[in-house]
Amino acid sequence: MSRRKAIVLTEYQRQFAEEHHGLLLKYMGTHGLGDEEYGLFAERYLRTVATYTSSQKLRSKYAFSTILWYRLWAELGRERRRKMRREQHEIYLEDASLQPSIEDNMEVSRIWDTWEKILTRDQLHILRLKAMGYTNKELSRLTSVSSREIGAKLNEIRDLLKNREAL
Repeated sequence: MSRRKAIVLTEYQRQFAEEHHGLLLKYMGTHGLGDEEYGLFAERYLRTVATYTSSQKLRSKYAFSTILWYRLWAELGRERRRKMRREQHEIYLEDASLQPSIEDNMEVSRIWDTWEKILTRDQLHILRLKAMGYTNKELSRLTSVSSREIGAKLNEIRDLLKNREAL
């Protein structure tokens, strides 16, 4: 996870945040969010306060509640996708019925052994992370390589394996 820049509010922004804090609570209540999600949404709320109060153009065009609602909605979508990926990964790891049989493990092991002879260490690392379910964007953050370059590397890996008939 990337480190975020600390949120520093001016006195005016703090007062503004206190006055409009009810909007955050209303949003969370409307969407059935509890205390465990409060920190994440409070951070998004404070960032929105800082952005909104710093931009005359934004204030003249939109109401704060509109901007906040859309930003919290986007954060909720991201959080639900993260939660779904975590749950799918946990189900895969915990559910014995989804675990491959010994024969499957041997087959998978043979495939990885073949790929280790064809691919570089970096390519194998990216391929293993991709096989674990990471998106290109997540791979980009983990490897400090742009997501476009990750896509190119995955295409290169696919072509190498296809040309060697290792798929």
